[in-house]
Amino acid sequence: MSDFPDFENYNSAEIKLSIEKFERVLNGETQCYFDVDEFADMIDFYLLKIEAAKALEVIKYAQKQHPSSSVFQLKEAQVLAFTGKYENALDIVEKAMISNPNDPETYAIRGSIYSQLERYPEAIENYEKAIPLSDSPEELYSDIAYSYVSCGEYEKAIDYFKRCLVNNHTDESIFYEIGYCFEMLDNVGLSLEFYSNYVDENPYSSIAWYSLGIAFNKNEMYERALEAFDYALLIDENCLPAHFGKGNTYSQLNHYAEGIESFKKSIGDEETKALTYYSIGENYEKLGILDQAELNYKIAVQMDPFYADAWYGLGIVMDMHNKYLDARYYYKKAVEHEPLNSYFLNALAGAESKLGTITDAETLYVGIIEKDPLHIDTWLDYSAMLMNEGQEDQAYKIIEDAIHFYHGEADLYYRIGFYAFLQGNIAESFNFFEKGLALNFEGHTIVFEYLPELRKNEKFLYLINTYDQKNEF
Repeated sequence: MSDFPDFENYNSAEIKLSIEKFERVLNGETQCYFDVDEFADMIDFYLLKIEAAKALEVIKYAQKQHPSSSVFQLKEAQVLAFTGKYENALDIVEKAMISNPNDPETYAIRGSIYSQLERYPEAIENYEKAIPLSDSPEELYSDIAYSYVSCGEYEKAIDYFKRCLVNNHTDESIFYEIGYCFEMLDNVGLSLEFYSNYVDENPYSSIAWYSLGIAFNKNEMYERALEAFDYALLIDENCLPAHFGKGNTYSQLNHYAEGIESFKKSIGDEETKALTYYSIGENYEKLGILDQAELNYKIAVQMDPFYADAWYGLGIVMDMHNKYLDARYYYKKAVEHEPLNSYFLNALAGAESKLGTITDAETLYVGIIEKDPLHIDTWLDYSAMLMNEGQEDQAYKIIEDAIHFYHGEADLYYRIGFYAFLQGNIAESFNFFEKGLALNFEGHTIVFEYLPELRKNEKFLYLINTYDQKNEF
C-alpha cells in the first residue's frame, strides 16, 4: 500500500477548488460542507505535498462533519504513520477494527505500518487477511510482493507479482520488479522461461517482449534479444525502453554505430535521458569519435550532475587527447561522487602520474591497494610508474606483492617476467612467462609489446608453440 497517494485519476481542478474552500474555512472566512470523498481527497492532497499538519486539520474538521464515518480514523492512522508516530497509528487502527472488523482497508493500513517498521512478517499477515475481504486485491498482492522483496524472499515475491499481472498485463513496474527478483536469484534460466511463457500467452504485450529481450541479453543471447526488442517495437513503436535495449545489445556485440542509432531513438524517455546520452558517448568513444563522445558525456552531466560514470567518461576522452589537466579535473569530479570507486581513483592516479605529481599519484595507488587489493590495474599501473621513475626494484616488488594477493592473473606474470628480463634474470623471466601462458595463452602478445626482440627468440617461440598446442586439446 503506497504511503503517497496517486492523483492521476483525480480531477486536479476539483481538488484545487476544494482546497481553496477549505483554506477559507480555516481562515474563518466561510463555512462549507464537504462530503466524505472530498475530505479524503484533500487529506491525500496534503500528504502528497508532505504537509501532515494540514492533513490532520482536514481530518479534525471531517470528523466533526461526519462523526459516524470510520474513514477518517484510518486516514488519521496513515498521517500519524507518515510522521513516524507508528504506535499511535497502530492504536487508532486497533480501535477502527473493533467498530468495523471486515474492512480490508483496516488490515491494509496496519500492514503498511508494520512494513514501515520493517516488521515484514506481520505486514504480510495483515495484507493476507485483507485479501478475502477485498473486491480488488491486486494492490494487496503488490504490497505482499514488495514485503517479500524487502525480506530477500525473491521467489515468493515473484509469485505475488505474477498474481498482479493476471488482470493487468500492461503494468511496466511489475515486469521490472519481476526482472529484479530474477536477477537477485541469479537465475537467468527461470527468467527466460517466465517471459517466454508470458509472451506465448500474451503475444501482444510489448513490455513482455521487452522484458524477454532483457533476459536474452543477460544470457548473452544477443541475436535473440534483438528479435525480442523488435517484436516489442512492432507492437508499440513508442516503446522507448526497447530502443534502449537494442542499443545496449548492439554495444555488447561491438556494433557501436547501430547502438548509437538505437540509443538516439530512446531519448524521449525522461527517466533514462542522462543514461542514454552517457551510452551514446561511450559508443562514440569506442568508435574513436572523441568530439561526439565528449559532447554526449557533457549533456549527461548537465542532466545529472551526480552522474559519476559520465564525469569519468569525460576524463577518459581528455586522457586520450593528452589533456591531463582536464582529465584530472573530470576524474576528481567522478571520485567526488563515488569516492570508493577503484577504477575512478586509479584513473586519477594515472593522470597525476602523467602530470608529474608522483607523490600524489603514489598516495592514490597505495590507498587503492589497501582498500581493494584485487584491483589488478592498480598494481600494474603503480609498478609501471615506478619503473618509469627508475625505481626498478620497487616496481618488481609491487608485482611480487600483487601475485601474493592474486596469483591467478596472467598479466602479473607477464609483467614480472618483463622486469626479470630487464634485470638480466633470463631463466627466471621465462619461468614467469610460462606461468602466464598457462593461465591465459591469448594474453601473451603483451610480452611482445614489452620486449619486441622476443619475436625472434627461439626459446620463447618454443614456449608459445608448446602452449598453443596444449590449447588445441
